[in-house]
Amino acid sequence: MPMVSAGMLNKVIADRLNLSVRAIEEHRAKLFDKLDVGSAAQLATMLAEMRVCGLDPSAALPPGKG
Repeated sequence: MPMVSAGMLNKVIADRLNLSVRAIEEHRAKLFDKLDVGSAAQLATMLAEMRVCGLDPSAALPPGKG
């Protein structure tokens, strides 16, 4: 999630994680759907708002999903 919320391109994320671009696209789509956001900018805003409220965004995720 940090790479997506930072606005990194799918190709860059795929290269860093040694995965296919398609795998990143599918993961990003599922993430956006689950969090009800439409863009990396919206995701970054959501995470920033959680931090301002004193919440840990990673604590809201199931184990192994952070």
